[in-house]
Amino acid sequence: MKNRNLPGVSIVIPVRNEEKYIKECLMSMYRQKYDKNKLEILIIDGLSSDATLKIINSIAEKKIKTRILVNPEKNTAISLNLGITEAIHKIIMRADARSSFENNYISKCVNAMEKSGADNVGGLIRPVWRNILQKAIGIGTTSIFGVGNSAFRTGCDSGFVKTVFPGFFRKTALNKVKGFRVVPGYFSEDSDINERIIKAGGKVFLDKNIEVFYYPRENIIELAKQYYRYGRIRISTSLKKGRVASLRYLVPPLALAGSVILLLLGIFINSAYLLVFSVAFFLYLACLVAFSAGLAIKNRHFPSFLLLIIVFPVIHISWASGFILGMFSWSKINYW
Repeated sequence: MKNRNLPGVSIVIPVRNEEKYIKECLMSMYRQKYDKNKLEILIIDGLSSDATLKIINSIAEKKIKTRILVNPEKNTAISLNLGITEAIHKIIMRADARSSFENNYISKCVNAMEKSGADNVGGLIRPVWRNILQKAIGIGTTSIFGVGNSAFRTGCDSGFVKTVFPGFFRKTALNKVKGFRVVPGYFSEDSDINERIIKAGGKVFLDKNIEVFYYPRENIIELAKQYYRYGRIRISTSLKKGRVASLRYLVPPLALAGSVILLLLGIFINSAYLLVFSVAFFLYLACLVAFSAGLAIKNRHFPSFLLLIIVFPVIHISWASGFILGMFSWSKINYW
């Protein structure tokens, strides 16, 4: 796609120890059907200790100007802001190392931005995998039972939304809100930047025809860590803003806290509470089995049935635990 009127796009990729996925991410950038003279890639490395930089240097193509910058702070928001500052083009595309993109992704985003007039554009997440457990995790993390009605994860019609992933921004909009907010502790820089863009009079648009391919976590332990961190991020962000962005964020922590309270009341106060606990537990179990079976059939991946019965509780309990514990403790975090 060559056209002297095409806008230039700076692709910003924050990385740290992403040797498993960075090659696929970069190769999807090099395959873009867009005028390569209108593109640049800015890789911001958070002091990787694996082969990430070696892989980047081995596959870097001269057709697209590629620069590597260093962020010793190991903070995603700082890396993104560094990339925005160094970018030479008027459009900023954020790319995560675990993501890869269809070869007309940039073209589609540019078209959607021009037609909608939005300041940030995104599409739908499509999980990809390298083993059956990673596939089950991908199915679970893009389902309503797993993550609620998150539009870019579970799917929706095209239109203006509150947030998108990973982001295709007008640089003027980012500069207007002074970039990504850098704060101590757990914080959701993605939803925050979109919220501030909208508050400043901008628009965020989701195009259902745009897809981002994303590798979910590889195992249950990493999944638990990820959603525990998400729960901590959400309560930390809510406390700092003085409100909860969506009621769906409260469902897992309320369910977990309610279950524990009912169980304790039943053991120490009145056994009738154990009956209420049992009813709630078996209702959850019924939903768990029904959604797991339905998704396994829908995706024609029957091993996912048994795996989803594990994946869903891990998502729910980890998120809820992070959310609840985050109410009582404030601590700094490395964002990788």
